[in-house]
Amino acid sequence: MFTELKQKNEELMKKEMKERVDRVKSFPPTIGIALNRTCNVSCVFCLVGNKNNDMIDWNHLQRMESIFPYLKNVTLSGEEVLLHPDIWEIFEYFSRHGIYVNFFTNGKLLTEEVSKRLVELDIGEMHCSFHGATVATYNSIVKGADFDTIVRQLLYLKKLRIKSSKTIGRLPGPALSFHYVAMRRNIEELPKFLELAAHLGAKSVLVKYMMVFEHNRGLDTYKRSVRRLLSCDMAEKVEILIDGNNTYDLAELMNSYLGCLSQMV
Repeated sequence: MFTELKQKNEELMKKEMKERVDRVKSFPPTIGIALNRTCNVSCVFCLVGNKNNDMIDWNHLQRMESIFPYLKNVTLSGEEVLLHPDIWEIFEYFSRHGIYVNFFTNGKLLTEEVSKRLVELDIGEMHCSFHGATVATYNSIVKGADFDTIVRQLLYLKKLRIKSSKTIGRLPGPALSFHYVAMRRNIEELPKFLELAAHLGAKSVLVKYMMVFEHNRGLDTYKRSVRRLLSCDMAEKVEILIDGNNTYDLAELMNSYLGCLSQMV
């Protein structure tokens, strides 16, 4: 039933876009929800200075229930999604409605029990924040997390997915991708990190250029950072596919980043 609703909604959406109607009757096929502002680590580059226990209550989310049957994808973000007290109810609800779930995490809470539940629910994709290829670099950037522990937990998830695939005939979710914020202290580890990502079973690594902001002048310094990127002919972010057809040279990418980083305050 849900598949048919999603298909009809998508067809209607394409028709409305083609006809450029003023008012649409279709529902959004994709939404993003920032669930909370609670985190269990402190990354050196994080802009969120006021982390607290604010969160979207699941009962509040259910007020949007009328659009859920039409959704194909939902992205759950926040500070640390797995800290939300209703996260499993949220995961289970979207899974029952045939919705592909993307969620963001730093991996610290990825215990064996959590990994088992994620695989059982066949959650779509996990985007893991990971910013170094060595213990020293990673631990200096992601304060409060431990490199070896996170790697061990991600390896367990990989093995669990492989084991489950022998029963269901395909590799279950969550698929793994990494988000890597490039800065002076970790850019030279990028090639080594790509090897680590492949070892952990990731499908891609999104490398994002670190923007430098001055206190109370965020927008001004953001615009200045973007102008510097453009002057370096450098994108704000680039996705590196593991074993995929990337159209750029990794050494050239790193040199471009280093060139831009050298201009930053």
